[in-house]
Amino acid sequence: MAVNGQSDNGSRVSVTSLAANSTGILYAILTDEIAETSELYLSTNAGSSWTKLDVEAGGVETGARFYDIAVDPANDDHLVLASYHPDYDSYHSLNGGSTWTALQ
Repeated sequence: MAVNGQSDNGSRVSVTSLAANSTGILYAILTDEIAETSELYLSTNAGSSWTKLDVEAGGVETGARFYDIAVDPANDDHLVLASYHPDYDSYHSLNGGSTWTALQ
């Protein structure tokens, strides 16, 4: 499931659900086109509440901008965070987003 929206102020929200093995877990990306920032959020209760994930502490380059997150349907802990900016890498995580490694 994906839900996407764009506001008038340049912010964009993309929501992607985790694989069927993890009912209620959702990831959301909030991108501010004006401030040129991206943030990743996690919900473990089907969107009732959200927690911002500190992806920079997990290995994502400071200031990286990303537009999509994909969840491996065979492994809920394998995530791919896709960058849309040529100056930043895309990343993957093998532990549900705790740490990230640049894809080269």
